[in-house]
Amino acid sequence: MFNTIRFEYEFIKVMTELLADSVDDNKLFIRLSVHDIIWGYRDTILHKVKEELQELDIPFDDQFGFFYKLNNTDDGVWNIESGKNGIATNFDIRFWNGNSNLNFWTTKQTNLMNGTDGNLFHPFIKKTDHPPFFFSELCRSMTVDFQRESSVRGIDTYRFAHPRNIFDSPDKNPANEGFCTPRGSCLPNGLYNISVCRKGSPFSVSMPHFLYADESVIRGVDGMKPDVSLHETYMDLMQDIGCVLRTERKYQINILIRNNPSFQIVKNIPDVYFPVFWFNESTIVTDDWVDFIKSSYQTPVKIASSIPYVSIATGVLITAISSIAIYKQRRKSKDMLPKNQHESPTENTSLLVN
Repeated sequence: MFNTIRFEYEFIKVMTELLADSVDDNKLFIRLSVHDIIWGYRDTILHKVKEELQELDIPFDDQFGFFYKLNNTDDGVWNIESGKNGIATNFDIRFWNGNSNLNFWTTKQTNLMNGTDGNLFHPFIKKTDHPPFFFSELCRSMTVDFQRESSVRGIDTYRFAHPRNIFDSPDKNPANEGFCTPRGSCLPNGLYNISVCRKGSPFSVSMPHFLYADESVIRGVDGMKPDVSLHETYMDLMQDIGCVLRTERKYQINILIRNNPSFQIVKNIPDVYFPVFWFNESTIVTDDWVDFIKSSYQTPVKIASSIPYVSIATGVLITAISSIAIYKQRRKSKDMLPKNQHESPTENTSLLVN
């Protein structure tokens, strides 16, 4: 709230300060359960505003949560490519909620919904590919790069992960220029501003523990220990069919706390990007699906791939058997000739044999 009104007229700041002071438990930090911060809780200041507006018959919601009113809901209607126009675009998003692009960002490129929804990709993924996917919860498209070969429950896969510069500012990653909102107002490396697609809430996204972020951001909060092995977002793809067998999407939600001399509660603190929570959306293929993939795809492919070698071996064996049979037949015929027919003819050899 204090961030939102810091450029407003002075009388608005005064009214806000009075409102904050009128709340008994007004604090800079409050302790909440994971359930409340995600799905919603009654905010004391918002509740005070609601009480005042009720006298004017103006509806006002005093609940706040990052996914407030989103529990047990979906994120809309998706229209995807069927593969009719080629396997390279198979499962790519055509429309989301009737729109072919977004309207949050400041460039055409960043408003595109590139790739799939991140659960399926086109078949025959190569190590040199950078498959894109659209993540609706973060209101943007992103890419992943090949990291290494991996395995999921006995099935060979390729591991793809976000590049280090996925959330970097335009000076390091020019493709992110359109995510600076307002135009030209960019966050430090490793942070991504999502306030424009979250109804103005002053949130930013990063990797957990500010992985890959600027050192100044990491040092701003005690206890940050970024670790690639713990905080990296990745997916394990079955490259032949483009199916994701395991994924871990890890992101951190942060709020910018600014120093503001106009408000007692924040006038003595430095500017800091403060972590609110980080989450891990993890999925892994079930045993039933593993059995299905192995029986319906891997086993037939192995059989089909072995047919040429079996055919070659069979051909070699038949040729060898035939050669041996012909050799034995000729040897047998030669042994049946009269003895003198085995001798080499000379000039004295009779032309007629009795």
